Amino acid sequence: MAKKARTGVAGHSEAFLARPWKHDEEIATEPTFSSRLPIYGVVLRDGVQQAGVEFCADDKERIAAALAGAEMRRIEAGFPAVSPEDNRAVREIAAIGLPSETYAFERCMVDDVKRAVDCGVAGVAMAIPSSPHLIELGYRWSVERSVEPRPA
Repeated sequence: MAKKARTGVAGHSEAFLARPWKHDEEIATEPTFSSRLPIYGVVLRDGVQQAGVEFCADDKERIAAALAGAEMRRIEAGFPAVSPEDNRAVREIAAIGLPSETYAFERCMVDDVKRAVDCGVAGVAMAIPSSPHLIELGYRWSVERSVEPRPA
């Protein structure tokens, strides 16, 4: 004989494992969104992180203009510290006056952030590694150094 599931809030059943907050009224009701959702374009940085894909500065400028035309609120134009070509692309995109905010992406390192700011961007998105592999190989730091307090 099959055991009958007892139901509770919003169809919750003892027969199913569910997180209890899933049934809170503010979560279970239909979400409401603004008529204008902010969309951030990361293709100029993240989209080229695969084998065989590389955009020159002119390509990036044309793509940035298309993203701005699609009403992207913010465009991550690139990673200025990665190469002189990417630095030039970010600098040129920031200078053309797109209606979107132009951001750079950098490691959480002072010299990298200074390089991005020198490109004239509106902001900098930073990667902060948390794995020993990325800390030791990407930053060339010890894990101990990465958690040491720094003077202001």
